[in-house]
Amino acid sequence: MPVHPVDELTAVPARPVDEVAVVPARRVDDVTKAVEAWRQAWSARDMKNYLAAYSETFTPQGMSRKAWIANRHRNVGGRKSIEVQISNQEVQFQGDGRVRVSFLQDYVSDAVRETGQPKTLDLVMEDDGQWRIVAERQGPPPES
Repeated sequence: MPVHPVDELTAVPARPVDEVAVVPARRVDDVTKAVEAWRQAWSARDMKNYLAAYSETFTPQGMSRKAWIANRHRNVGGRKSIEVQISNQEVQFQGDGRVRVSFLQDYVSDAVRETGQPKTLDLVMEDDGQWRIVAERQGPPPES
């Protein structure tokens, strides 16, 4: 039987695996639990746990961290009632170790009512193993 040399090998290029597809479900659960704990603390006006959901590296837009904390005490702790609900939650793991969580937020307090507001939180896992918020934005999520 004659042997015929192969002139050309057919190569199939490797495709990168989508990072989101290889993230263990447990990590997604841990992130969604962290967001739920933040939501519950906010709804309960539990300032200790609400602020603990934010990383020490969280830098609020347009104000110092000290001013932001004072503002949060007035606007969260100072309300008679707050109810925060989230829906359409999407979790995306970023390449830099951050997790981006986008959702629609309904916020009702004794002073304000907002429904269906798009919101995005960026979280990182800190040295103590807890996911904490490092960035927070109102509006549609930024392009990754």
